[in-house]
Amino acid sequence: MLNPRTSRLLWRLLPPALLLIAGVLFLLRLPTLIATLNTYPWDGKVDWLAARAFLAGKNPYSPQELAAVKLDGLGHPPTTSFWFIPLALVDMQTMSKILGTLSICMLLIQCWLILRELQVRPSLSAGLLIGVLVLYREWMRFHLHLAQISQLISFLLVLTWLALRRRREFLAGIPLGIACTLKLFPGLVAVFILLSRRWRPIVIAALVYLTVAAIMTARFGPECWQQFIASEHKVVDLWIGNMRNASLYGVLIRAYSPVCVRQSGSIPEATAIASAITLFLFASVLLLWRRIPAALRAREPYRTDLPFMALIVLGVFGNPFVYEHYYTLLIPPILVALFTSVSAYRQQHLSRLALAFVLLAQAATILLLCLEPWTHLNPGLLRSRAYHVSQHLWEAANWQTFVLLLLSYAVLLWTPRRPKQPETPT
Repeated sequence: MLNPRTSRLLWRLLPPALLLIAGVLFLLRLPTLIATLNTYPWDGKVDWLAARAFLAGKNPYSPQELAAVKLDGLGHPPTTSFWFIPLALVDMQTMSKILGTLSICMLLIQCWLILRELQVRPSLSAGLLIGVLVLYREWMRFHLHLAQISQLISFLLVLTWLALRRRREFLAGIPLGIACTLKLFPGLVAVFILLSRRWRPIVIAALVYLTVAAIMTARFGPECWQQFIASEHKVVDLWIGNMRNASLYGVLIRAYSPVCVRQSGSIPEATAIASAITLFLFASVLLLWRRIPAALRAREPYRTDLPFMALIVLGVFGNPFVYEHYYTLLIPPILVALFTSVSAYRQQHLSRLALAFVLLAQAATILLLCLEPWTHLNPGLLRSRAYHVSQHLWEAANWQTFVLLLLSYAVLLWTPRRPKQPETPT
């Protein structure tokens, strides 16, 4: 055992040591990040093109404009490109560099904010180190290469969570509304907030969303929405049955039509089942949350932390597409599950067995994120008997992160144990 003086010295040295490690690792990774930000931004390109069309007074969803840029569809609703309008003033490669740099900064800040809010010490150095380690994953590099917006959505949802946690409900509505303009799946979190009778965030979020939608509709024309929906089926059919699609929809579509037989587009029966399962899981999260005693449900982590993070996981998993760049949205739920489980156990709200399950599930989740099953997927190998089974195993492993996280939150939301009361002497 260390004496108290040595323990205090080591504790004081820990933050600068972690900062030093984070700084060295970041500098070592920096050349790869710079090279990545200079590659062709395949996904960011579509929102950049839509924003440039906005400035030119054109409708990017019209068949003529899509044909001009050689695209079947843009893949994102008209509201998404609103936030790319400032980036439309620069060339496409500069746009990618700006967006990528902001994504890196948001990742680092996000990890620090989560640890600080959960009172993990030392929050700054540990948060920065976690963020830098995420930058070493290939899925994060791929996110930056594509100029994707998943990290932006993750950051906005963390800001929403922070504001709700601190009961600043007006502030919570602003990032929530922005997140919903970027993609639709954050709306699942908005439904939970609405059902928990917190009206102010929903009103503010609706105002933000409707304001952006009105601006883009006025510029592109009302027909842009119909054209977006009409062109979306081409994008869906192209990507939804891909082996790398880790969404619930992709899993069920491949169950109906395995990739080794034929990569399928959207299948109505599989889509209906996936939608039903998503609704069932959403109702289950709400039911588990409502079963918690009112006194516990009025405070954290049961008031916001657990249901909010569980629905982020479900919102992503229930999205039609979940490719590797979406994994950055799982960082906040993983951190909250890890530290909340330990805190709940110390407060005697969680059994030892439940704690062990959650910690093991998070360890397995992190391991899968490090192994990156998607990098092992190659449809061409399905023709080989030697690799056929292993390809399907990697395919199944690719979506187990969501299963493990949802099971962890189900355990955490299960009616917490009441702390044992001390016996009163008779």
